[in-house]
Amino acid sequence: MICPLCDGNNFQSVFRAEGVPVNQHQLCRTEDIARNIIRGDLDFLYCENCTFIFNAAFDQNKISYNLNYDNNQMYSDTFVQHVSRICAQIPNEERRVVEIGCGDGEFLRRLFQSKDCKYTKGLGIDPSCHSTEGKLTFCSRAFNENDIQKDDIVIARHLIEHLPNPLDDLLQKIRHCYKVIIETPDIQWTLENRFIWDFFYEHCSLFSKFSLLYAFKRSGFNEIGLSKELDGQYLLALTGQKTKKHQDFLGYLRLDMSSIKEQWQNLLKQYCGRVVIWGVGAKGVMFANLIDPNKEFIKYGAELNPSKIGKFIPGTGHEIINCVDVRCCDNIEAVVLMNPVYKNELMSYIGDSRIEILFADRSKE
Repeated sequence: MICPLCDGNNFQSVFRAEGVPVNQHQLCRTEDIARNIIRGDLDFLYCENCTFIFNAAFDQNKISYNLNYDNNQMYSDTFVQHVSRICAQIPNEERRVVEIGCGDGEFLRRLFQSKDCKYTKGLGIDPSCHSTEGKLTFCSRAFNENDIQKDDIVIARHLIEHLPNPLDDLLQKIRHCYKVIIETPDIQWTLENRFIWDFFYEHCSLFSKFSLLYAFKRSGFNEIGLSKELDGQYLLALTGQKTKKHQDFLGYLRLDMSSIKEQWQNLLKQYCGRVVIWGVGAKGVMFANLIDPNKEFIKYGAELNPSKIGKFIPGTGHEIINCVDVRCCDNIEAVVLMNPVYKNELMSYIGDSRIEILFADRSKE
């Protein structure tokens, strides 16, 4: 085995788990469908040469992105504010914008909605999206090199972590474009916060600032600006800029799932099953699967995305309810907030109720 980034062959184990859902955002109409979802294993390794972390057990053939896949977060005001900050950092010039892995296309639409928008055309490419809207065209298929031109502004938000060979699959194909903007989770934040819920099957390639810069430079890019977004959880890379300082080498850290799992199960037992997971994105799905696979401690998942409400959590079969209804549930004593950046949004829904907030990132309590 060699590292997909640097061809190194010295590794250390970071995190392992067996039989987790391969698609965290699959819409499961029944509990039976949810519990019988396709599963895979996690075996995340740390490359001692370039610090890249990848899932050695990943099988691309198990993954399916289709119309039954929904990772839309735009129903959250907090996330909309984050998207607006990203849009503001993209050069507003008379050029075509291509978004690879555009999902439902909402980011590209918002980018073109600004009053002073100068972009000439927009192309969104994703297996789960297809339409034409004014200057925007969406293609329901995988990306290929013929989709881009050297004068394009190319955006790939939360795509590179889904690719088992990020250099061949993406970076080397877009290295000659005018500008490239990539957003991806920062594995350093995950490790520092012992946030094991950020390890899941879809994300087979995990980057720190050091390894992301390494990937860009090995693909032929010269100047790359890096910043941290969403309270340090995401990395944003923009070509044509210079990084302000040298990026520290990411040190090795192994996460012990058994001890974290035991701590959480002991805590949740106190609430006798009267617990809700707040946010059933990838973090919430993994929390349910790692901590409560047999539905012993958690009653519901709660969501703002209407496509997920009334469905069931992939892998475990917990019912998903509307966040608006949590406060009205007589049998709920605590909510597990999967992402600390949404604390104010959570408080606006539960107000002065007696529901206790448990942070999935325990350092925030």
